[in-house]
Amino acid sequence: RAEVREDASALTHSRTHALSHSRTPAPSNRVAAVALPAELIPQRRGEGVLVVTGQAAAGRVLTDFCYQPGYHPRTWSPGTRTGGLTTVTESWTIPADALLLQPGETYELRVQYTARLKAPDGTVTEPLGAGALAKARFRAGDPPAYTGALASFVADTWPADGARPVYTGYDVTVRFVEEYVPYLYAAVGEALVVRLFDAAGEPVKDADGSELLVPASDVAPVITTTTQEFWAEERNESADDDGCVDPVALPELGRTLLRLGGLALSPDSQYTAWLVSDGAPELPLLAWGFTTSRYAAFTALATRDRAVLAPKLLPGALAGTDFDALARAAGVPTIAYADRFTATPLVDAAGACLALLLEAPEPLGFGGRLTVEAGGVASTAVANADATRAFVLAPGAGWTDDPLSVRLAWLRDAGEALPVFAVDGDTAAESVSFDVPLGGGA
Repeated sequence: RAEVREDASALTHSRTHALSHSRTPAPSNRVAAVALPAELIPQRRGEGVLVVTGQAAAGRVLTDFCYQPGYHPRTWSPGTRTGGLTTVTESWTIPADALLLQPGETYELRVQYTARLKAPDGTVTEPLGAGALAKARFRAGDPPAYTGALASFVADTWPADGARPVYTGYDVTVRFVEEYVPYLYAAVGEALVVRLFDAAGEPVKDADGSELLVPASDVAPVITTTTQEFWAEERNESADDDGCVDPVALPELGRTLLRLGGLALSPDSQYTAWLVSDGAPELPLLAWGFTTSRYAAFTALATRDRAVLAPKLLPGALAGTDFDALARAAGVPTIAYADRFTATPLVDAAGACLALLLEAPEPLGFGGRLTVEAGGVASTAVANADATRAFVLAPGAGWTDDPLSVRLAWLRDAGEALPVFAVDGDTAAESVSFDVPLGGGA
């Protein structure tokens, strides 16, 4: 089994193919070679550990370990790794503020590495003698302070840039790629805040009249990096193979979210949002824009001025697999605009309701957020391209209950594929219920 080690450095990656550096081969004196007596070379798994160490040149680190075929009866596998970020203390187990170097402080990085040889009997020697020491000093800078500086530090925002229509009652959120980002500014006595401007460029103010809107910190799903996934995979493989290390579980949640609730946004309006430091509020570290809905939330869309129309008699069989085909079969326009939420029952000659046509002036959320129950049973919905209209299909011979009870369930948190909506942090689903008379009348 091979072990690649370079104390307190970023070295770590064993393969069985090639010893590679950055684009040019490293000078031969950059890699320490250890000649092993044949009897000390491990012949079977678990008989011994070969430790390979080297001195990294500027811009180069040891990334692979290779050997000539025939030196081992099976493919060698990576063993333990030490040094740098790949130690027994994973970076995600350390408090976010402790991951940062303090701005303005001068630091010295020391790298001490020594070649050690462990024999099958457990004896450890240092065949190359005393270890080598390399050190360098550097000064930690201040947090980023230029237009768009945090664009690569932000995973997503809600509303997203260019989003429309955006319900006015849901929280504005900013999610960072890692928990440490706000601490970059806290380290110099500043805080990240939000500024909102309407279409006329006028700032939105809080209840105290301040233009700096202070968000709350909240937890959200974290983004796992490729490096973390690789490290966890390698470590867990070692745990499964021989139990020499404990398995590791990557965190799923972290305090990566800034949440701004309780805003009084105007309907059908354009807004621009800035993420700024309260120490430099005129400098947008991130900027994005969106257009609001005429409604505060889905519940308002499905409730305000709702119309339940009289049953419409179908001209024939209701057949089709997409919205346009069903619309033609039902004798309704394939393209139409509804100025309010509308439900129309579609009935056959026997009076059974075969479908409901739901229409709204804004997208309803079919395909992820919205599910419909009719007559107490979850029903299939076939929506048009922008999800403003949909046929809700009855099972079997149709619904006969009169009136027909309908329940709309709308998820604020519909999984990783869609943004999470909340009202002051509350992500509970919304529910709207109403009855549809099948014997006529509104």
